[in-house]
This record gives sequence, C-alpha cells and structure tokens, in this order.
Amino acid sequence: MDRKTILVVDDDILIREMLSITFENEIIFTAKNGNEALKIIRNNSTIDCILTDYQMPEMDGLALLKNCKEQYPHIPVIMISGKQDIKSTALNLGAQAFISKPFLPEIVINEVKNITTAAFVR
Repeated sequence: MDRKTILVVDDDILIREMLSITFENEIIFTAKNGNEALKIIRNNSTIDCILTDYQMPEMDGLALLKNCKEQYPHIPVIMISGKQDIKSTALNLGAQAFISKPFLPEIVINEVKNITTAAFVR
C-alpha cells in the first residue's frame, strides 16, 4: 500500500514525537501551530491527512480547520483535544473525526486509516 503523508499539528513536542513514531511507516510533517501547518500545506500538495490539536498558540486547531476547509477542502482533518465541548463545533466545521485526549495510538491509527482509505476511494 502507498505511504500516506500525514501532517501532525500540536504545540506539545511529546505529542508530535509520539504521533511521528506511531506513523513511522508513513511520511510525516510536524508543526507546532496552525500558521506553521498552513506553510507546510502550501509547500506540499501531497498531504493526505491532518491531525491537529485544538489548543495552540498563534492559530488554534479550529482556525486551522476553517482555513483548510476553505483553501484545501480535499484534505481530511482529524481534531484531537482534551476539551469535549469543542467536539460538535469541530465536526460541524468539517473535521472528519474527533479524538479525545488522552488517546491510545491505535485509535489514531484506525481513524487515519479509515479516513484516508475513504478519501482515496472517492
């Protein structure tokens, strides 16, 4: 199967590193906030999926989600947060999934697999 290109966006370096290790067989880009993420997306037209935290400095996950849905609607976005109260907002804005923190790596792997497979089937 083809390797997926995943963008991990989180201001917590430990989360970025853990998800990078979780997806070690994929192509991984990381960013510490939404602004960095948008720069990476602009320079890499092959992003298959974005995993983004909600709370980050400069540009949070919801703002990144809105930008992506306007500029890059073909890229699926998975929101990750410990704040359950933003789940419905994230899903209404177009997030394909919402993962609650703390999470098991297997949950993220399954969501990415389901979403990227569905995206390629269309």
